[in-house]
Amino acid sequence: MPPPYASAAPSTTAAPPGAGQPEGCSGRARWRQALRDRLRERPQPLLVWDDAATPGASLWVGARHWVETFRKVGLRPGDRLVVALPPGAPFVQVLVAALWEGITLAPVAPDANAERVLGELDARAAVVASAAAGVPASVGMWVPDGVAGPVQTLPPPRTAAEPPTEDVCFLLRTSGTEGAPRWVALSDANVFAVLGSHRPHLGLSESACVLSGLPWHHAFGLVLELLPALLAGAEIVRVQAPRDPEALLAAFDTWSPTHFSAVPLTVRRLLGAGGRARLHGLAGGIVGGAPIPPDVAEGLRGSALRVGYGQTEAGPGIALGEPGHFVPGYLGHPLGCTVRLASRGEVHFRGPNAHVGTWTAQHYRALDPDRWVATGDQACPAAHDPTAFTFAGRLSDSFKLSNGRFVQAGRAEATLRATVPGLLDAVLCTLDGEHLALALLMPAGAVPPAASTLRAALGPLGDRLTRAEVVAPETWVQHSKGTPDRAAIAHLLTSA
Repeated sequence: MPPPYASAAPSTTAAPPGAGQPEGCSGRARWRQALRDRLRERPQPLLVWDDAATPGASLWVGARHWVETFRKVGLRPGDRLVVALPPGAPFVQVLVAALWEGITLAPVAPDANAERVLGELDARAAVVASAAAGVPASVGMWVPDGVAGPVQTLPPPRTAAEPPTEDVCFLLRTSGTEGAPRWVALSDANVFAVLGSHRPHLGLSESACVLSGLPWHHAFGLVLELLPALLAGAEIVRVQAPRDPEALLAAFDTWSPTHFSAVPLTVRRLLGAGGRARLHGLAGGIVGGAPIPPDVAEGLRGSALRVGYGQTEAGPGIALGEPGHFVPGYLGHPLGCTVRLASRGEVHFRGPNAHVGTWTAQHYRALDPDRWVATGDQACPAAHDPTAFTFAGRLSDSFKLSNGRFVQAGRAEATLRATVPGLLDAVLCTLDGEHLALALLMPAGAVPPAASTLRAALGPLGDRLTRAEVVAPETWVQHSKGTPDRAAIAHLLTSA
């Protein structure tokens, strides 16, 4: 059994298939060995999606048809290919074919404007679902023929002005919930590093059943949900309405999954719908993408799930918690990289998971692989273990008052969540540049905290607090991961 967490050094145990090849072996060769061993003539992994079941052998056959098409139309390693498909067998087949050929894959949401992304990335082609895309057949716009590979006749690929990005496995767009979204370049080595460090702690095998609800066009769902399950030969059950707690509960009852990963907001909805027993019946999974709030921590404490922390720029693995250890804001121990707390407690990381470049203004910019990467997140050593970390806010959430006083809102909010009974979340802001206002998220019917309690929790900032409003859960505005929409909540305070 692997330890509950690993040291800050990259893990060298239980690497994915193909990871043990000699140093210098190309990423394409590593993927080919891993995918051939796992899929060719194999009944598993089994992908259940849209009331259909596709075994590994069928995923392999469809992927080979895509490989033949890529070669026929002249796609080369490093050519950029946009994929705007819903999660399902066609998505997996295109993914496998691109990894096999060394093509740079840029997955986007199924409803994304594929034509615009094609231009933005100077890509050669885009694979789209014909019904969802609503675009006519044109240069570089391809559609799958179900699970049989591409349709028989495809329009030619586009001509790219920029050279191929041969060192880039994935171009992933950040979610944008904490700032302007951007394109992050991950290499094969980045992805294999994260798989090698995290897979030993996921407990996946051919007997596992993974209930999949994360978007596969984001790093969390792609690298820490789909790829580990695929390479382990697990059963993968895709939920068609992952934001609907009733649909998730029905899937739990139908499939009896062993593994499930989610963002805190999804877990909160499941707990509110009576799903605590289902979550505690799981054998593994990661809860990440946003800080763990108090109610989610209480609901998951003692389960087999783990908190996970990372960013797209880290492929997305930076830290992982122990099974069942959930406290508000906990991030876990560094895993597969080295982490330090820099000025103002900002989390920096360095290691083989650090993204190799970015794509901006239709150009690729390579980055020093041995650099420290600033995350914009603030943290502090965890109370129970100084080698682990607890979230303390975002640097971008800080602000200055008119007298020049610097307010680290994230740290103050973390203190409030930890010390004020019944408080689920808080947003601290200023409405006039001099005084502070608080928006408080509390369960329906909860007794609001006294102003003296809030001022005491804020410490020296307490004398600046002039407003504190309890915001009903149905009015609290959140991003899809569960982080508060600070601008919208500040507007609520202003309008009130």
